[in-house]
Amino acid sequence: MKPETLLYRQVHETWLQLGVPSSQTFRPTQKDEGKPSVYDGDVIGTAEASYLHWTVDLKLTSVGVLAVTEGECSNLNLQAVTDGNPFPAHATIDFAGCKSKNEIKRLAGELTKLAFTRGWQYRPGEAAP
Repeated sequence: MKPETLLYRQVHETWLQLGVPSSQTFRPTQKDEGKPSVYDGDVIGTAEASYLHWTVDLKLTSVGVLAVTEGECSNLNLQAVTDGNPFPAHATIDFAGCKSKNEIKRLAGELTKLAFTRGWQYRPGEAAP
């Protein structure tokens, strides 16, 4: 994975506050085991392809796709890894080195800000950026 590789994150509607993604967008949940799932953009190709895989193939919910880069994760001392499991483009952002819930929330907030500043990479019914 290169520093400029886009990591696509599916956004659940409950993570929006007045239409703006909250830090929950990138915050790991208990089921994530400290590693929220993203799509490796080099493998999946486009944000739209990640959205279609998520919503059509996996039958899961998303209101759109945001992205951070591997380099942005690395700058925050978070490791992004493509593991290819349970599908080839599957990757994770590893928060395991965080020492507290506050640090996790802060770093997830930083990723969300970076992603939202970059803009929606895909939203159904809208033209791609």
